Amino acid sequence: MLGKKIQVVRVLRRALIQEGQWEPSKNKVKYRSRRAAQKRLRNHAVTGDVSWLVTAHPAWNTIKSIGVVESIRTIGETVTTEQRYYVSSLPPDPVVLGSSVRAHWGIENSLHYVLDVAFGEDACRIKSGNAPEHMAFIRKIALSLARSDIESKRSSASRIKQMAWSEEYLEQLLFQSGFADQTEVSVTVP
Repeated sequence: MLGKKIQVVRVLRRALIQEGQWEPSKNKVKYRSRRAAQKRLRNHAVTGDVSWLVTAHPAWNTIKSIGVVESIRTIGETVTTEQRYYVSSLPPDPVVLGSSVRAHWGIENSLHYVLDVAFGEDACRIKSGNAPEHMAFIRKIALSLARSDIESKRSSASRIKQMAWSEEYLEQLLFQSGFADQTEVSVTVP
């Protein structure tokens, strides 16, 4: 699987460079970090010429653009550069690509933070077989259940503790909240 990912990255990089879409001086967006000692710069490039990719992979017929985000981070004297490549169904616009990527990572980071704080997911020692995926599924269901309590002003971590301590609270969430009204549950397990 890793070999295929590396191959796709090479193809995308070559396509962006050959199309003349990857010009770091063009499409430059600057972001300042909250910390004074850290500076971040992001360059975005995107192309809408994806017909060759759709021809090679007919199942990918919804693809409208491919892009790259180059992140340059300076902390003190240390400068690190990272390039991330994206295949998207959005129109080829570097500003849209940049905001979509930032929105995706904001959601991803907030979910990971809650799972780590509430469940200690990073410290979990379960590593054999399907157990890690099963536990991730159970944690996400518990988090969804805790978030279904719209009347509570407490944090998700506090609600999860309350569910563990009080059967009444757990039953209330399971059978009397918006969670109980859901006819479909969709959870993505990696």
